[in-house]
Amino acid sequence: MRWLHTAKTQRRSFSHAAPVLDLTKSRKQLGLGLLGGLVCVGVALQANERNKASLLEAVPSAMEGPRPDASWKQTLERVVPAIVSLKLNSPKSFDTETPGNGWATGFVVDAEKGIILTNRHVVGAGPVDAEAIFQNNEEVRVVPIYRDPVHDFGFFRYDPKDVRHMAVPSLQLCPEKATVGTDIRVVGNDAAEKLAIAAEKGLVVVDRNTVSDRLGDVMVTFANTLVVPGKVRFVHPVHNFAIVQYNPSLIGDTPVQSATVSRTPLQPSDPVWLVGLMSGIGRSSWSELVSRETLVSSVKWIALPMPNPPRYQEHNLEMVALQDVVNTEGGAVCTPSGAVAAFWASFSFQQQRGPTKVESQFTRGIPMDIILDSVEPLLHGEASPKLFDLGVDFEHISLAKGRELGMDEATAKALEAHAPARRTILSVGRRWGGTDASAVLRNGDVLVAIDDRVVTSFREVEIATQKESVRATIVRQGTRMDVTLKTVHLESWEVDRIVFWQGLLLQVPPLSVASQREISSRDGVYVSYAGSPAARYGPPPTSRICELDGIPISNLDDFVRVVTAKSATASSIRVKYMDLGGKMHLTTLKLEPTFWPTSQLTYRDNDWQRQSL
Repeated sequence: MRWLHTAKTQRRSFSHAAPVLDLTKSRKQLGLGLLGGLVCVGVALQANERNKASLLEAVPSAMEGPRPDASWKQTLERVVPAIVSLKLNSPKSFDTETPGNGWATGFVVDAEKGIILTNRHVVGAGPVDAEAIFQNNEEVRVVPIYRDPVHDFGFFRYDPKDVRHMAVPSLQLCPEKATVGTDIRVVGNDAAEKLAIAAEKGLVVVDRNTVSDRLGDVMVTFANTLVVPGKVRFVHPVHNFAIVQYNPSLIGDTPVQSATVSRTPLQPSDPVWLVGLMSGIGRSSWSELVSRETLVSSVKWIALPMPNPPRYQEHNLEMVALQDVVNTEGGAVCTPSGAVAAFWASFSFQQQRGPTKVESQFTRGIPMDIILDSVEPLLHGEASPKLFDLGVDFEHISLAKGRELGMDEATAKALEAHAPARRTILSVGRRWGGTDASAVLRNGDVLVAIDDRVVTSFREVEIATQKESVRATIVRQGTRMDVTLKTVHLESWEVDRIVFWQGLLLQVPPLSVASQREISSRDGVYVSYAGSPAARYGPPPTSRICELDGIPISNLDDFVRVVTAKSATASSIRVKYMDLGGKMHLTTLKLEPTFWPTSQLTYRDNDWQRQSL
């Protein structure tokens, strides 16, 4: 069992008046206020004094969970686009304030002028370097324009032209709508979390060394005591984590809490606590909770060898390493305040030992902001996160190596100034087959910027490419150039259909084949597993079926159409297939439909369904 993460919906009632924002002119007046760095969304009921009294009596206690209300969903959909995360860096001591960095919440009160309301202690008294992050992850520079000398509020301003991919609403101040007994929701960035507004939904984060794909049964164990069934909701195609969901009603009053999560990136020498589960010999059915106080030793990329046969392997991630760790099955890397800053995960890889490769694993931390990008859409009821990728495996190289490859001095200085502590840049290592990047980029190209924003880390590239197309600035053989690239919608790589035929397990070529062998998902039907009778005649696993009895096969629909048409009369079928090296083979497979009927599994409505063909 891994640690549980769901954000919290804080439900409160006003005990005093506070500034709120008028959102609608319907009978129910909606409002917003700023409360301790969080945004309060409220409903002021137009009722008489008796109704107000009954409302006060009905206010739930802090122990009572939020009650479902469809109107809240509509309200939050209008409010959330105006709420921003503020990333702050105070470089100098000024007045009574000391240098530091952190996160905060603000909300847009004038979208035309780009004015954001937040707390005065966030704006600060002295110089501040700040950015606002909108709900679509667009980051814009903000500057302080007002600090109230008495009350705890202030204003930032941004250039509205910098927000190019979403419509930002304005929320008007409406203090008269704050009345005693008003039902509210608190929305904000608690401990730098993007949105802390959802109720408990039974989401558990695990690594892909535990849950490798969506096909399978899941059991979740709580404190070596309670076991409940679960379902795999999401498997990240690129990063080493998956999200499992269980029904919270099955655990009764078991005191399970959501983790407090921090988006603040960990840095080398940061003090942290590693908290996880450890099992020993003879204790395979249960684990012991362990913890260790330690320091972050590094946050860097690890070059992993290419596996054979192709299978999932981590892409483009700067991993968190710790100085002194205890052996665990996984867990959480926590800040001294108790917020989870990284997920401690087991990474699978193949290690070369002499002439053979052996299965191995190591543990590292995955920064929580990457995981939250996938968790938050599920908390909002979406079936799957909408994630994009450039379709490239990058590798870190030194600035000196970049100069050897012909990078001009001005570009080198710009990259160095962007990340002076790291002094590494990104180079194209491999391109995924069938992507725009495979046709436009070349191995060895040095990436300088995405849409005119300098990038030197995997995470910067990942954030900048969450759209359908980007303009990349690269250096190729000493020449700087701009190229336009269509990104890859990662959901298209999720396995949602499997066909069983004559002992073969068939699917579209998976992402591991595309990224490690540069083979397109449209290049035939991929053989993942072979049993009788295909184990006798072929084709073998990792091959791609290209023809059946001379009929071209490009996808599963083509394959199913041909085999169902021939199943009634044919006793054998000629199969033309291609191996990973691109070599063609031909075999004749003797059919055994009585004992090996054709069927398929399809993923619909968050569940697998079997169908005979």
